[in-house]
Amino acid sequence: MGDSSKPTTSTTIYTTTDSQHKCYLFESQTFQLCKGVKIRMGSFHWVLKPHQASRDGRHGFDIEVQVNGLKFGEYLTSEFSFQQPGNVKQVFENSFDCFRNTFFYRNALTCPMESGENGIVSTRYSHYRFLRHKDSDEPNDLDEADDWISTIPLEWNTSGEAPVFNDLNIDFIDTVYAAEERKNTFMYYFVVEAAQKTTYAPYRPQLCWPKATKTAKYLNNKWISVDGNWFHKWPKFNKFMENVDLLAPDDYEDLLDILGTYYHSWNIDHFRLQEIVRAAEKFGFFDFPQKMITMGNVDMYFSSMRSVLLAPNDHPLLSVKDNVSKKIYEENFGLTVKMIDHQDHGGHPVYICFKTKNGMYWTVNLHRKSYSGQEYLCVSLILNGPYKPDENQLWRVEFGPAKHSSLGRLHKKVHERVLNTVQRTIVFPTCWLWSDISREMGQNGPFNFSFRTACSALSGWKFSTVSGNQGVTGVTDAEIQCKDGNIVAVNKSYLQWTCRALREWVPMPNKPNRMEMNNLEFEEFVHFLDHLYHVSKVYTMDIWKRVFKVAQIMNCDRVTDQFERTCVRTNVKNVNDMKFNDNYSLEFLKFNVEMRDQLEMESIDEYLHRSKEPVVHRFENS
Repeated sequence: MGDSSKPTTSTTIYTTTDSQHKCYLFESQTFQLCKGVKIRMGSFHWVLKPHQASRDGRHGFDIEVQVNGLKFGEYLTSEFSFQQPGNVKQVFENSFDCFRNTFFYRNALTCPMESGENGIVSTRYSHYRFLRHKDSDEPNDLDEADDWISTIPLEWNTSGEAPVFNDLNIDFIDTVYAAEERKNTFMYYFVVEAAQKTTYAPYRPQLCWPKATKTAKYLNNKWISVDGNWFHKWPKFNKFMENVDLLAPDDYEDLLDILGTYYHSWNIDHFRLQEIVRAAEKFGFFDFPQKMITMGNVDMYFSSMRSVLLAPNDHPLLSVKDNVSKKIYEENFGLTVKMIDHQDHGGHPVYICFKTKNGMYWTVNLHRKSYSGQEYLCVSLILNGPYKPDENQLWRVEFGPAKHSSLGRLHKKVHERVLNTVQRTIVFPTCWLWSDISREMGQNGPFNFSFRTACSALSGWKFSTVSGNQGVTGVTDAEIQCKDGNIVAVNKSYLQWTCRALREWVPMPNKPNRMEMNNLEFEEFVHFLDHLYHVSKVYTMDIWKRVFKVAQIMNCDRVTDQFERTCVRTNVKNVNDMKFNDNYSLEFLKFNVEMRDQLEMESIDEYLHRSKEPVVHRFENS
């Protein structure tokens, strides 16, 4: 008899009726974008929607295919096609799931811009630039489209006694305008050729995306073809694609998710996104996390190598001078949020940006998170903007409810930290218990908060100190007593979630909420908490060795994992002087050391040196 406890798998094959759908890019001759087309299929539906996009000085339009209604653990493998009347049909195969539920046809229509009299810029729309299967089959920007001789592949007709070919180029323009009835709606056909829903991840040996120009061939006849022009911000992209057969199987799967998230805007889950941010930087694609970091996603910043630096003693950010600060200004902001989702349930963080008086900008990132069964509001703050390479700014932040806490549970949180090009975050991972927020502000919001900042100029920064002495966590409900007798207030749930050594809490006699750790020095432990809570940090070699020792004692992967990234960023070749836990490996470092020269990858600092600081254009206080 079979084991009834084993998970079952199922397959559903869909047949489509009225499968050829007539779609339009524009509503009318005014070139207003079409609102989209919905196609019902079983318990889910397809949505086709055009988007306007401007890239690298060119005006254009994308077509998005989205499949809604797929549940977690369901996969829809399908073949579908786009066809401009009179042109060749372009067929694609894709596997959709609840996170990877979009497929984009980028640059479906490209529109050159030209300047006329009096500096007026006009856009040229042409059917010769619509749904072309490759960019080389389009007129140059300076060519007149009507004089362009297109190259449509020959179509073989096998209905007669002998195969003959039809030259579609001859009748192309007449067919297009006849189908369009001389309207500039840019009509096209969309067909779902086949669809199959499964409860297991399908095997995808070959993938081909629109306007593919570059193919990466992997083992076991796996390959993927993409538009190489779309990845022009990935240095040595072509070189990397030519050598993907050197990747391990897990690395290849990471590569597929990186390409899909960057090209198709896949909305993959938060934890998987952190993994592929790290993989993208391992592959030298440093621009991949840039947008998320610009948006203010602190977890993505933590996953990036740019969040930690092992600095030599003569680094511009380090100083042996005492901290001498002079307050420059302070600002007050208010923010209202309608909904705050839980991270573990697929919810997305809230991002709100405020511009400061010195040209920087704060992003407030709100999320509900659970640690060891306790649910909290996590408040993450990241300061982006035009930092100077040797500039340290001392910031004091206060975060609290907009109104006085009637129940006395939502106390204002205050922290002070030195921020710079690397160390640019302040985080309250356990700002308040979510149950207390619900009692004060209600279950369904709106949620009103106040945010106050004060900036001071520093004449020097004595790195051996940690501003504020202790990295604040928010709610504290336990204590750690260090070797020298100093006591540090902590959040027990959060430390047990991040540090395996504390999951078996050993209290001191008659003090159930205090644990003695005689192998911890107070200063080292405070530096460790500063990194653990606030996710970004500048280190000297001496401080890092001591903090790494604490991370190993605490069995904290979250911080020990950062050691590997500092090694890669500093071009370390070996780490013979360091001792590692048995469950910790240096595969990330090993890959970079072995592959850096072969794949001609640049370093993160080379990328940051030539890249401008990201710019945000929308602020709540502008």
